Amino acid sequence: MITAFTGKQVVEDNRRMLPDHPAANRPDDRPWPIRQWSNLAVAALECLRAARGIRNKQALTSYILKNLMYRSGFDLPLDEEIAVRLGGIQVGFRPFQGELNLYKEIFIDRVYEQHPSFRVCPGWCVFDVGANIGIFTLKAACQHRVAQIYAFEPDPETFVRLLNNLQSNLLANVVAMQKAVGKAPGMARFIRGPASPMGHLGTAAGQPIGSDLSVDVVSLASVIQQEQIPVVNLLKLDVEGAEVDALQGAEPVLDRIERIVMEYHHADLLEECERILTRYHFRKVLQVPPSYAYFLKDIGGL
Repeated sequence: MITAFTGKQVVEDNRRMLPDHPAANRPDDRPWPIRQWSNLAVAALECLRAARGIRNKQALTSYILKNLMYRSGFDLPLDEEIAVRLGGIQVGFRPFQGELNLYKEIFIDRVYEQHPSFRVCPGWCVFDVGANIGIFTLKAACQHRVAQIYAFEPDPETFVRLLNNLQSNLLANVVAMQKAVGKAPGMARFIRGPASPMGHLGTAAGQPIGSDLSVDVVSLASVIQQEQIPVVNLLKLDVEGAEVDALQGAEPVLDRIERIVMEYHHADLLEECERILTRYHFRKVLQVPPSYAYFLKDIGGL
């Protein structure tokens, strides 16, 4: 089922669909290494700079302190969410999910826009595969005013939060799909991670086990053909190791896609992605440490 975001009713309908998975997106209780503390500190400072007004700065400060207290051993509730306005958009953050760092990567570091040909332009059609709570979708819609965005997120709990963020920003040009993207339409096992951006597809379909789910899968070819989309100006992929399957499922329509930027999760996977894309006249124009790769259709004018 393709779900177009239309407002509050969609959010309420999807909230009723949530399964009871107490282990879902539970943070890792192991002690953090110094590097992770450093990452949190940098992300917190950058987000505080972006927060507008005293009220938003206070809410964000409370959120940061809860993260620090939890990681220091305090027993705190895991599901309390704050809404804060950062850089002109309203975002709901949940503690202990690494979402401040996600905002920093997308809005401040611009990890998906490091190449000049990948700076999103008004009027583009954008596919956000692995949308999570919608940070990249919000940036494309609110800052760049693209014509149409298709956002894919299979985790039902995270999907509701994605819809809430769309509603908070009054966006009407986003089609949100509670689907995973893979090689072919069907069902697959989805494994929730200790933080919302870390969920990923398993190797085989099956019944939910613990924090696992069975989720619907679509191929990019099936969506692009069904929606009769002539051109996808930008495909952003963050699918936690399923990059090859996603690209294989797009092969019949790769001639309609102009740019692909992905977060890859293993060097061997990146090599396989490059082999697939080279057959369809894409070339890798940039690779950014630690794990981002940019592919541009090798035709005149791009």
